[in-house]
Amino acid sequence: MKHWGVGLALLLSACTINGKKVGPSFSSDSSSSSSSSGGNSSGSSGSSGSSSSSGGGGGGESGSRDFYANSSQYPTAPADPWAAVNGDQPRRRSAEQVEHWKLRGKPETVCSAKIDHCIPADAWFIVKDSDAKRYMPTSAGWTVFDHEGHLATAWNGRSPISTNRDNKEITAYRTVPATRANIKPGSQVMVMSRDTGIPNSEETSYGAFWNYGIVDEVDVDGGFFTLKNKDDTFKLFAARVVVLSWKPGGKVEIVGGKGKNELAVKASDVFNPE
Repeated sequence: MKHWGVGLALLLSACTINGKKVGPSFSSDSSSSSSSSGGNSSGSSGSSGSSSSSGGGGGGESGSRDFYANSSQYPTAPADPWAAVNGDQPRRRSAEQVEHWKLRGKPETVCSAKIDHCIPADAWFIVKDSDAKRYMPTSAGWTVFDHEGHLATAWNGRSPISTNRDNKEITAYRTVPATRANIKPGSQVMVMSRDTGIPNSEETSYGAFWNYGIVDEVDVDGGFFTLKNKDDTFKLFAARVVVLSWKPGGKVEIVGGKGKNELAVKASDVFNPE
């Protein structure tokens, strides 16, 4: 009976029920079940920054290698703000990319301005018009647009803003990291609160508390600035300057009076954490 029981256990370990293996697996390939077909393309309209704007696959977080196999890669430098524009509209992701959009969540880097605060090249900051009219500075957060032009939501992230797909009372902003040349009194900026800390993944950048406001004073040597109507200081390395804006039904417009080819910044010009 003892030998019969061992034989039965070995048999069950290799059997298949309804196409699924039951019992322990002895295969060395464990990645196929946790990767999905999200792909690494840049969007339905062919974004130029494909590695920074792709969708991802599903599956549980059994291991960072498998879970993030099809996620967007971290930027290596600040993106050209026009990478998020197609014609005169915000760039859209395909239905498949949005369905499988997951954020890299494992703490594995310092999301400094040098690598665009880990923000995808096709992402836009969103501000509700009612919030901006009621008080400034106000809360903001970044996301991408889906194939129908609605706000998308990453399934493994928690955004500080409402991404109601049917909300038309919003303004979308493209930003670049702050530099000595582009941040000054009167500039529109997105900036993380001081107590937020520097994000260490795409997911924490997505969920960070971002403020949208107007710059009041700048102390470049001290590394900080203030916002109008706010009794607090903000770090320059956590700031992003608005360079493009868009409202539903309208066209993408340049903010700040610069020329089309004067908006992008270099990694060597941004402010870095102490």
